[in-house]
Amino acid sequence: MTVRTCASCKHDTAVSVRDWPSQTSFMGLSSGSGPVGRQDFRCQSCGARFTVRGAAVLRALAGPLVFLPFVGIGGMLLLGGLTSAASEPAYGLGLAAFGGLLAALSVLACMHLVGPLVQTWRNPVAPDAPVPPRRFDDTPPMRRCACGKPAPVTKIVAESTNHIPTGTESTHTCECGREFAVNDVWGLVFMSMVVAIVTVVALFCSDSLFENDATWGAFVLAGGLALLSLGGMIAWVHQVASRFWLHPLVPDAGSQN
Repeated sequence: MTVRTCASCKHDTAVSVRDWPSQTSFMGLSSGSGPVGRQDFRCQSCGARFTVRGAAVLRALAGPLVFLPFVGIGGMLLLGGLTSAASEPAYGLGLAAFGGLLAALSVLACMHLVGPLVQTWRNPVAPDAPVPPRRFDDTPPMRRCACGKPAPVTKIVAESTNHIPTGTESTHTCECGREFAVNDVWGLVFMSMVVAIVTVVALFCSDSLFENDATWGAFVLAGGLALLSLGGMIAWVHQVASRFWLHPLVPDAGSQN
């Protein structure tokens, strides 16, 4: 068992309380499972919690490098929208709002993906430390089922696309037989970024169709992107509702996932 030094109390008493497998998938399309994708640690001296993802340093850096260009693109769209707002207020303000949202979400994505590296540095492995006696343990949080009963976690999968974390999905199974899945906050943020990008591409395609003599294929492309954007919005709203309203956490039933 891996023992790490706790950044809070400086004792070599932090041990892994849960190891979750990784699953390479996106928008429900799975392409296989892999090794440990996430390790939840808890210090057995002070009870502090932290998470380390089971990715190599270069792979962990790949995520922020992917999203950094979107920060610049969002900033340029924001400035371009504000500049054109004087002549075309609706178009300019809409473009500025989308650019600001894209830049803000990209910054959050970079911060989230760099987090495991920071935790690895703040809580290094203590190779010669003995395994401490177990004083604290983590029980995955239960959520309220539609029938009103608490449903425990039966599976947690750390999802990724090309080794870039795209969220953690928790599957809960109630004694009534119902099963439901809840995404973590990062999964919701990542999904909102994808939906926003598809939406703005669909809007630009639709705008160009009315200004130019578009072919039938262009209309099909724009319609397909619009349907994809609508489906993504519906899926995002359902996931947000599941996490915060339909299946809330049961009080005093474990730690936040």
